[in-house]
Amino acid sequence: MYCPILLLTDADLAPSLRDHLFAENDDLTVACADSLAALEVCLDALGPRTRIISFLTEVLVPSRILARLDVEPINIHPGPPEIPGAHPEFFALWEGVHQFGVTAHVMTSEVDAGDILYCRRFDIPGDLARRDLGDMAFAEAVEAFRFIAEVCAHSAAPLKRAGVDWQGPRRRRCDLDQILANSEGFGREELARFERASGAVVAHCKAAV
Repeated sequence: MYCPILLLTDADLAPSLRDHLFAENDDLTVACADSLAALEVCLDALGPRTRIISFLTEVLVPSRILARLDVEPINIHPGPPEIPGAHPEFFALWEGVHQFGVTAHVMTSEVDAGDILYCRRFDIPGDLARRDLGDMAFAEAVEAFRFIAEVCAHSAAPLKRAGVDWQGPRRRRCDLDQILANSEGFGREELARFERASGAVVAHCKAAV
């Protein structure tokens, strides 16, 4: 049996995601929230037998809310299992990896630690800018949502696991801050790589000539 779905996503994305869920099951109850405060209000109204689906949002759901849920929540975000943590687009381009992607996983109190339900990777062209990488990831995230919605619109049961594990170190905001702190000493190659990864020219960086 299915259960209500609470979408945690930006307000401008919510209508199309909600419509897709209704296309799967027009009897479904769907609520939308774009902040932690709104999420709690909706959850109070819907009750613990609700599935939260987080889609491309930086809002982190704390353990006190996760503990209220009887149905496993799901998070869909950019970044393959090989690049867990914050700012995956930046670190993919900064570290020069050749593939990117999206991941859907069970939401836990620890970032990017829950069982992986879906992942899809794609090659990164050598000259791809960060904005274009974000656009490619967004298109794949929509496909991930469709995959998840096909199941969750009809069932409150746990989803089948993808059989893929998280790999590598979890990137953190402080890792990015450290790179920013060191940016004044960048040479030409590092500066070019940083500008591509950050999507902006950093004027104060001292490039080697």
